[in-house]
Formats: sequence, structure tokens, C-alpha cells
Amino acid sequence: MSVLCCVHPPRRREKTHAARHYADDVPADVKAARLAELMALFREGQRARVGGEVGALHLMLVEGPARKAGSLWAGKSDGMHKLVLGGADSAAPGGREELRIPASLAEARGEAFGGGRAPRVGVAAGDYVAVRVARLAGDVGATLVAHPVARTTLGEFFATFGAAAVPADAAAAIPWLAGRHEGGALQEGGALMAAAAGGM
Repeated sequence: MSVLCCVHPPRRREKTHAARHYADDVPADVKAARLAELMALFREGQRARVGGEVGALHLMLVEGPARKAGSLWAGKSDGMHKLVLGGADSAAPGGREELRIPASLAEARGEAFGGGRAPRVGVAAGDYVAVRVARLAGDVGATLVAHPVARTTLGEFFATFGAAAVPADAAAAIPWLAGRHEGGALQEGGALMAAAAGGM
């Protein structure tokens, strides 16, 4: 879940006991330094908390195109983490239209065990996609950059994994997921996508 830190330098509030009886004798540079220290502490805690998601498998609801260049789609996990598919390391050269992923988790699992190439489908707003978190985005790390594993449904994801998210250590132990992407990249219709699992 994304957490925001909404703080500002202390200021005098009129019609309060403090405004009537105390002088504001803290210099502006000291207020600014305290604010910067508080924000740095928040960011450090945010990175530590969200950093544990790297490598985890999530069920993502695709909400629409990502706003940042290089990313393909944006959405949220069941735990309300902000997720983006792609980033500079996985964006298809042709954009969102070139992103083709297995049609289901069952298809992806079958492909991993030598069942031939699974049928590929595009991604659209409103789809559920199983994703593997690759890294944190930005300085604060409130957004997670993820790579797609397969398009899925709520029922299929819960039937396969029993929860809306699979921690990184448990996801690494799923043989078909790790084995499927051990090569580090997938060739998808001329677009090189970074691996959705394994060598991240």
C-alpha cells in the first residue's frame, strides 16, 4: 500500500494559545532542516518497507496507460501497491500494442514445462495480470516496476497461489515460474522484454 508523508514547516496558527503567548523564535533555515530530516527518514522507512516486495508475485489490475515514458501500463495490486508494467528495461519498442503475454497462468506453466509456445494476448485496461516485481521506481519507492508473467483472472490466480500476493522467497521457489524465465529475457513479436521472474 502506498503511504504518503504530508508535512510542512511549522507555522504560527492564529487564535491559538501558542499564538497569543509564545513567540515564533525558530529560524526558517532550522525549520527547513528539520523538515528535510523528517522527509529523509520517511523515505528511508518507505524504501525499507516496500523493498521487500522486489521479487514478489502480485495480481495486478491494469488501470490504464502509464504516464511516465518507458512504462507500458499502470495499475494496482490487491494490496493497493502502485505498479507499472515495464520501464526502460522491458518496454516494447512498439509501445503498449506490442506487449504480448501468455493468455493464462495455466498456459504459461505449460510452456515452462515444454508444452510448446503458449497463445499470446495483448493487455488492456481492466485486465488482471500476474506480475513479478523487478525494482522500486524513483527515490521514494512508492511505485513498483513489474514484469508480466501472464494474463489471468481472480479465480485462476487464487486457485493457483491461494493469495493475492506471493512473497519473494516463495515466488523464487516456484519451479515453473523461475525455470520459465531463467534465460533473462523473452522475445515477444520482435520486442525484447526483460524476464518476469528468475534472473532479476
